[in-house]
Amino acid sequence: MKTLQYGIIILEHNEIIKLSTNLVIIKITLNFMKGVILMKKKVIVLCGGNSSEHEVSLKSAKNISDSLNQDKYNLSIMYISKSEEVIPITYDELKLLVEGKKLDLSISKKENLYLIGENNEEECVVFPIIHGAFGEDGKLQSILETLNIPYVGSSSSTSAICIDKEFTKIIVQSLGIKVAKSLTIKKH
Repeated sequence: MKTLQYGIIILEHNEIIKLSTNLVIIKITLNFMKGVILMKKKVIVLCGGNSSEHEVSLKSAKNISDSLNQDKYNLSIMYISKSEEVIPITYDELKLLVEGKKLDLSISKKENLYLIGENNEEECVVFPIIHGAFGEDGKLQSILETLNIPYVGSSSSTSAICIDKEFTKIIVQSLGIKVAKSLTIKKH
C-alpha cells in the first residue's frame, strides 16, 4: 500500500481483495443485525367469527398470543364479532372475552377485513383462528390470498376440500392411502 499526495491510497491487488472481502462481511453482518434487531414481524391473530365455535376460537387466540415471543413479534388481535364486524382489540380485551365478559367494543374501532394489510409498514403475517364456516372452508384464506397477505395454515383450495370430510376421504383413497371405514350421514 502506498499513500500519495492528498491522501490517495494505492492498493496492491491482494490488498483490494482483502478489503472488499472485509466490506462484504461487514455488510452481511449489518444486514443480519438489522433483520434480527430492528425488523419485528407483525402477527395479526384473527379470532371470533359467527360459528358455533366462536368461544373456542377466542381461547385458541389467547393461547397463541400467550405463546408468541414478544421479542420477535408485534402482536395485533383482530376480533370478528358474531355479527361479522372486524374490531381490533387488545390482549386484555381478549382475556375478558375468553372469560365470557361482555365488552362494549366501540363502533369507532370497527375495521374492514380487506384493510388488514393496507398501509402496514411492518412485515406481517395473519394467524387465522376462526373455526367453522368462513375460517376453515377456504373463504377467509381466499380473501387473504387475493390481497397478497401471507397467513398461517392451509391454502384456500385445500381448506375448501378438507371442510368436506366425505370428499376428502374420497381424494385420500384415490391416492392409495388407506382410510378407516366410515358412514356418512347427510341432513336432508
